[in-house]
Amino acid sequence: MMYMKKDNLKRVFKEIYRVLNNSGELVIWDLIIPNRNKNEKEYIGIYLNVEIGVKIIEAGYGIPWDKEQDVNLYVNLATSTGFAIIEQNVDGNYFFMRCRKN
Repeated sequence: MMYMKKDNLKRVFKEIYRVLNNSGELVIWDLIIPNRNKNEKEYIGIYLNVEIGVKIIEAGYGIPWDKEQDVNLYVNLATSTGFAIIEQNVDGNYFFMRCRKN
């Protein structure tokens, strides 16, 4: 969702809620993007090492640094749309959350 415009997120959550089966789940894994200092570059790059079983995947993501986001943004979007948060975790530069349609 980090590639979506912030203005579209509420509409996206409403549509996901509308089409999801009752008790269906929405799972989000995304990056934490901090507030940009005016002296910092216009793009942010975040590098991750993701452990999947015994394998470590190295990944990097770069985007224009024109917004900030964290798990709280998505928790607020989800709960205001009607989802219940059933799991959330923040680990370094990324977060994970699982929501269920009520």
